Amino acid sequence: MATGAALYLVFVIFRKLDSSPYALVKLGIIGSAVGLVLDAFALWNRDVFFAKLSNEQLLVFTIWMAFAYGLYLALPLFMAKGDKS
Repeated sequence: MATGAALYLVFVIFRKLDSSPYALVKLGIIGSAVGLVLDAFALWNRDVFFAKLSNEQLLVFTIWMAFAYGLYLALPLFMAKGDKS
């Protein structure tokens, strides 16, 4: 829930900076693409970045990361839908 709340706050702030119709959707797509590349690099080099995590902890982090990127892509769509009504 904290991840969703933090992302919502980021999108609200970004909407004030860029009021174009699909600004939030663009932020979600670009932010997800950049973040996924960086996280893929970090997971590929997990011995360097996550040396102290057990396999179970690394799996939980990866699941949380996938959920967070799902929110990062879905939340702007829900917020944009709310703007139209």
